[in-house]
Amino acid sequence: MLGLSIPPPPTLNQGDMARLTNTLKAVVEVGEPCWRGDDCELSNGVRVGLGRLAEQLQIQSELSETRVRTVLY
Repeated sequence: MLGLSIPPPPTLNQGDMARLTNTLKAVVEVGEPCWRGDDCELSNGVRVGLGRLAEQLQIQSELSETRVRTVLY
């Protein structure tokens, strides 16, 4: 497309994914409640979305670790 070359995004190794997972989990746990109260849909939606992202990153991190162990042994 127009002769532009877009480099692929950098890949995260297992350690990076684990650290990112832990950070997201901490943000979800420590996150301040919305100033509007517990019924704030936006705040609750962001919290749920970050929690799901953390779960998926943890799964990918564990799969990556499994692949590394398989290759090393």
